Amino acid sequence: MLVVYLLVALVALSMARTGLTAQRMLPFHELAAGISWAEVGSGLRAVLLTRTVGLGFLVVALLLIGFPVAQFVHPGSATAYGPPALALIYCGGLAVVNHRLEATTGSPTPWKGSLYAAVLIAMGMGLTAVAY
Repeated sequence: MLVVYLLVALVALSMARTGLTAQRMLPFHELAAGISWAEVGSGLRAVLLTRTVGLGFLVVALLLIGFPVAQFVHPGSATAYGPPALALIYCGGLAVVNHRLEATTGSPTPWKGSLYAAVLIAMGMGLTAVAY
């Protein structure tokens, strides 16, 4: 179970780095919007670079890395399921949002990666349930 969570956490850390250091929209965002970064005005650029997606990935990574410590210090179902459940909500929600974006605009998005992460987290939660 721990290995599954750490795998997702490593991917989330990579995505957090990408989101927090981005200097422009991701290519699939440009395709979905139908405009290039050069065509985006300065006000909209500021909004698009708020780093919210990167912060979300950072929270997921920290939850999945930190929860084993919390479980060790305060064993119980809240610490066993709470952090992974929050990560599952984020990854599952991101999969839905990106899938809708792809369906609406035709721009290929990484929705499958988010779905895979959500499935891995759910599997980890299932392994936790078996271990209890």
